[in-house]
Amino acid sequence: MKRNYGLDLARIVLSICVITLHSLNHFEFQTFHFSAFFPVILISADGEKYSPEGLEEAILNCGHFINQVVFYNDHCKYTTALVTLNTKRVKDYINQNKVTEPQKLLETIKDSFFAFTKDSEYKSKFPRQWIPSVFRILPEAFSEQNHMVNSTMKIVRFKVIQTYSEELKSMYTHEGKTDCKENIEVLANLLK
Repeated sequence: MKRNYGLDLARIVLSICVITLHSLNHFEFQTFHFSAFFPVILISADGEKYSPEGLEEAILNCGHFINQVVFYNDHCKYTTALVTLNTKRVKDYINQNKVTEPQKLLETIKDSFFAFTKDSEYKSKFPRQWIPSVFRILPEAFSEQNHMVNSTMKIVRFKVIQTYSEELKSMYTHEGKTDCKENIEVLANLLK
């Protein structure tokens, strides 16, 4: 995976010191912190760029079990996603349908994730290459407590990407694209 220079820049905080001269012997220092805003852009291996917000919104609108989603593609061959589940809905589904196998539950979650592809409003709206080939279900939701959501309840993408960098890297390996053992582990915990 190539280096994510946008993420590196997002981590840089610029500090400016202002010196106020009150007298010849008294200086007052004030420090101002600025952090840069970087737009949400997916970048394919060939350099094409795409904004994922509409596609993420489609998944949230149609995916009954999906709570939060963050797409990722930084000069890679395919797009991936980090997903949190609406655990109340998932547990209700488990109880109502007497689900005992995490693999069966994963198929239901996949159907929920890709439900937008069958919805008349969304099914032909998005280019195929930007639809995630693989997604990872995370064990906890993004929140203010884990610093993944800011005070206005917006997902702090660079923090999510930084925190889950290993999960993202693993989805770009052969095993990560074909093996869903991490998703099975998260779902197995929901079945307990």
